[in-house]
Amino acid sequence: MTAADLSFGALKAKQRQLREGFPAELGLRVHRAISWVQGAEQAAGREDADTAFICYWVAFNAAYAQGRDLHGLFTRPSFGSGTST
Repeated sequence: MTAADLSFGALKAKQRQLREGFPAELGLRVHRAISWVQGAEQAAGREDADTAFICYWVAFNAAYAQGRDLHGLFTRPSFGSGTST
């Protein structure tokens, strides 16, 4: 596999070939990841290595993210919700 195989254009073309068979969640993750790769390539073209690195990092995370229900993750239990002694 070469760097050209992982360019935005090559990845987008491959995604277009295969997307009909993707489940909806996977299709969205792939689309988001490829979009971040495009941003990374644009940043690299401006010789902005920091932004390119961050975009590639986000692309990686977008590809491997799993749908999770985060509702209520950071909420505290209400006062008095426990048992009293």
